[in-house]
Amino acid sequence: MVFADGRWLDLKLVADAGEVPGDGLWVDGSLSSVDLPDGAAGAPTLPQLHAEVAQVRFLGAYALAKAARDDQLIGAHLLLEAAREVLVRGMQLRDRDLGTTIHRHGGPRNQVWREVQQGLGQPLPEAVVAVVGQHEQLAAELWDDHRVDLSGLNGLARRLQG
Repeated sequence: MVFADGRWLDLKLVADAGEVPGDGLWVDGSLSSVDLPDGAAGAPTLPQLHAEVAQVRFLGAYALAKAARDDQLIGAHLLLEAAREVLVRGMQLRDRDLGTTIHRHGGPRNQVWREVQQGLGQPLPEAVVAVVGQHEQLAAELWDDHRVDLSGLNGLARRLQG
């Protein structure tokens, strides 16, 4: 989980308390378990994300971390994978708009490619934010229940730059 200010938290969710090691503390003693009864009032819930959105957000955060360590090669590789997902969302929207998956000619939604190119033309950290942002916008257009949220990625980018 990445917070808006760039801090992150690694979580491990288990279905059975028997899966929590020892006294509820992880090996390094830094994290304890929290019991949440099923259906308890006020129990925190995480927003449901489409798997594709979660994947692209992960790719973006990972690419930023690689860029911060001056691993441009892997960072760019991860960015290109995210860019590919942007193109897939564009194709899905075109299919939905036209009511078919068979296209004799292109045209509709070609601007998605041009926008990806613009994003990729920036330095790696800015390109990551641009491409993931584009994916968020297309996902919101494709799925009514998706809400654009770049706060975690933007926070991480600020934290890694500073």
